[in-house]
Amino acid sequence: MKVRNEIQLFTDAYLEKNNESFDYCEYVEDYSNTEYADEFKLFRNAAEIGLPDAQFNLGLCYLNGDGTQQDYFQAVKWFEKAAEQGVIEAQYNLGVAYAKGQGVVPSYIEAAKWYRKAAEQEFAMAQYALARCYDDGKGVERDYFESAKWYKLAAEQGVIEAQFNLGVAYAEGQGVAQSYIEAAKWHRKAAEQGLVMAQFNLGCYYRDGLGVEQSQYEAVIWFKEAAEQGFAMAQHNLGCCYCDGQGVEQSYSKAVIWFKKAAEQEFPNAQYSLAICYYYGRGVEQSYSNAEKWFRKAADLGHSKAQEVLKLLNSDCYPQKNNAKTTATQKCCKSSICENTSIAEIRKMYEDGIIDKSEMLDLIKSLNK
Repeated sequence: MKVRNEIQLFTDAYLEKNNESFDYCEYVEDYSNTEYADEFKLFRNAAEIGLPDAQFNLGLCYLNGDGTQQDYFQAVKWFEKAAEQGVIEAQYNLGVAYAKGQGVVPSYIEAAKWYRKAAEQEFAMAQYALARCYDDGKGVERDYFESAKWYKLAAEQGVIEAQFNLGVAYAEGQGVAQSYIEAAKWHRKAAEQGLVMAQFNLGCYYRDGLGVEQSQYEAVIWFKEAAEQGFAMAQHNLGCCYCDGQGVEQSYSKAVIWFKKAAEQEFPNAQYSLAICYYYGRGVEQSYSNAEKWFRKAADLGHSKAQEVLKLLNSDCYPQKNNAKTTATQKCCKSSICENTSIAEIRKMYEDGIIDKSEMLDLIKSLNK
């Protein structure tokens, strides 16, 4: 049940979800639990006479609806005034506005322009945002060397997503010389700050000995960190560790717990592994009907091994639930497999967890008779 080559190199949906607009309020002053009306009036009066910091703060008030009605058009107006006077945070937020189309016609060209102005003044979130533009080819020509350059600058300032993406760049060799050592280094920095994808990747590095000394024990630690945050792939891998007794004491019952968590999130590999457990009664009461249920769910999601197994289970020799002649039926089924299957295919069934070692040897022996 081991899974290989599954390091998550990029997840746009995850990164987009976490790429929210930078809120400079937390760096200026936290007004979140106060009335904004007085502050809004002060910022407006100061902004109207041209004070750049006041213009930026007035833009934030309009952006967040603090002390006034939320108005993206007014927010952009004041961000632009402040940005043109060199306020770095206003330049970044103006870039965000263009990227999201908030108060302006969406334009990644304009977004990248304003991100660059702030990035060149060492504003970390702007460096990360500009790196994303180069990575995705939005507003600029796609250039992995430039994206890696800006990711590194942001990563060195502690931007977690930049640390993760820099690790991705090193793992893939995009814009930098390929190096699992560097990939593991940057993913560790992000993992230690709780980024679930980085935790999962670090677990894979330890499991496979990529960029770090191989350690199943360390792999389990990081898979568990990510699994407890609800990440399905980590939950499945942790289940595999318990199933195989790698890095932890072998326990089918604990394996089933994690397989179920991932399977219920529609992760097909976990559904397949859970089906195997039900079929053989590993860590759970044996149930052919539940095995078929989870094989079918995995197959419906395109899991090729589950689709192959379903063909066998739907054959005439499949041992049905509550069949008193289960053992005899299984023998019949195995005989049928043997008549139509090569030794290589039987070995593959063993590797895929469909049959155990003794069953594999019995089938090969029958085949050679």
